[in-house]
Amino acid sequence: MLEYNKIKFGRLNKGLCGQLYDLVAKDQIDIHAFMFTKDWHDALKGWENDASHHVLAEINIYGAKERAQEIGSALSKSGIFLQMPKHGLEDDDYYNPQLLRVEGFPDMLSPEPENGQLESELSLWKYNDVDSDEPFYQHVLSGAKRPQRVEARGGIIADEMGLGKSLVILSTIAGSLDRAEAFAMAESQQGPSQPRRKQASKATLIISPSSLLIDSWVDEIQHTYSGIFPFHKHIGSTRHQETHLLYDRSIVFTTYATAAAEFRRGQSILSETTWFRIVLDEAHDIRNRATNQFQAMSGIPALHRWCLTGTPIQNSLGALVSFLKVPILENAPTFRKLIVNPINSTSGPRFHNLQILLRAVCLRRTRQLLDLPEPISKTRIRSLTPSERADYQKLLSQCREEIDMAVSRPGRHTVSSACLKSLLKLRLFCNNGLANTTIQPGPTGLPDDPDEALIYLQQFEENLIVFSSWKKPLTRIHELLVHYGIPHRTIDGSLRLAERVNVLKDFRSPVGTDILLMTLGIGATEPDYCIAHIPSGATVESIHRVVIIRYIMKETIEENLILFRQKRKLELAGDSFNRGKDMQPERLQLLLDVFGMEKAGSRDN
Repeated sequence: MLEYNKIKFGRLNKGLCGQLYDLVAKDQIDIHAFMFTKDWHDALKGWENDASHHVLAEINIYGAKERAQEIGSALSKSGIFLQMPKHGLEDDDYYNPQLLRVEGFPDMLSPEPENGQLESELSLWKYNDVDSDEPFYQHVLSGAKRPQRVEARGGIIADEMGLGKSLVILSTIAGSLDRAEAFAMAESQQGPSQPRRKQASKATLIISPSSLLIDSWVDEIQHTYSGIFPFHKHIGSTRHQETHLLYDRSIVFTTYATAAAEFRRGQSILSETTWFRIVLDEAHDIRNRATNQFQAMSGIPALHRWCLTGTPIQNSLGALVSFLKVPILENAPTFRKLIVNPINSTSGPRFHNLQILLRAVCLRRTRQLLDLPEPISKTRIRSLTPSERADYQKLLSQCREEIDMAVSRPGRHTVSSACLKSLLKLRLFCNNGLANTTIQPGPTGLPDDPDEALIYLQQFEENLIVFSSWKKPLTRIHELLVHYGIPHRTIDGSLRLAERVNVLKDFRSPVGTDILLMTLGIGATEPDYCIAHIPSGATVESIHRVVIIRYIMKETIEENLILFRQKRKLELAGDSFNRGKDMQPERLQLLLDVFGMEKAGSRDN
């Protein structure tokens, strides 16, 4: 019971009371309840007239900081999440053990971006009390003046893959449940003379590229928060029968396709709702402002707006800034003038404005933050037999002839196509040879080619991933593993997305298979066959090293050091090998260098 001046005015629910009673009984915490004086007096008047009266009370928990993690964990298991208090902070330091923290960084996400109160050094506005009678705020890029600074209430989380972007958002939701409730309540209260408002929801709307990625979010919720977060999936043909859940749940999931389809039909309940927060997962999917998808996402009203993407710059930063409603810069011509044009110029500090913008709206953390040991990389060199060497040289000569003929024809596209096809042929030879033979493992030994790979696979009782750019080497290893009764799973292009997810779940499971065979895709330019050894139970907190073993053929296109140097140059040049477009001359010459050839124009000089 809650009591004041011997007046019992409230009662905690059974679950909350039970958990708090255990902590109080162990002398770990003290509990104080607070409410506004006006609310207290209004409640007393109601009770005096035998009328029921609801009053909002804040319950603060006080305890020793060294016991904070233990107490926070106990509260989380009971579905109790601590919020930022409004009372009782005069003589005490506030610490929330349930907030996600990384050493060297403030609590994530700090409330400042969502409150529009960034630190002055991160703000796009600078205070000026010199150049006018009245002080004002001036935009550091455009020079626009405002009596108050207006910041974006959100931003871009661009952490590297695996650093927990989704966990940051879930932690933020858990830390703002009270603010979400207050927002929905305030939005629902309007005077008779005010224009009709859209219905408000306390929920965070998370938009994902697919229902499978939504399932990954749900798995994270159930793993981290023990299924306590009430959520709803706004997908499928029955979604219109459950619209009341959009306002009842803490999290609502939907897909880009669903939101865009409703937008095209002009009957989007998502855009007719004002959300507390909207989060775009894989936000680079809205990189084109002209699409219905971008228009649908941008048109959904929300107090706070967040984008999750590992590639914010490569995938149209301007579209993300527009979605975030960053004041002044959300306008496309203004963004082009202040951000894009300086980058494309040949003089001055080209990236200065971009850096200022990113400091204000983008949070990016890399794996260096975790101080993980670098992977151990090993290379296994294999030699061709004399007959294989002769076949390889013959194929190489044929490739050079085809490229030489292409160089003689007009147009760079023909030359680039010939170079890429030749690379493909030579790399396929290094993997499969000319003959399409079938492995026949015998009872007394293993075939020569994959012998060491199989031995390596057998000597560890830990997780292994075997990568290849091609399916055939993995098929041969699969046949060997089946022959010797070694459990394993395979992922290649023939598997549907849902099946791939199931295979990965099995591989990650403590009781699942320990060997995974996986194709890298035709576009890969790494050596065509490698093995990654992952210690069992390894996580981002683990101090174990990952061992990577690459297999390449001696004195072939795989070993050509020029190829790998050119690969690095191509990456730095931002090469994408877009279909239907001519390759840039300098990039084309890089491929010709691999074959020791020159462009036609160079020969004429």
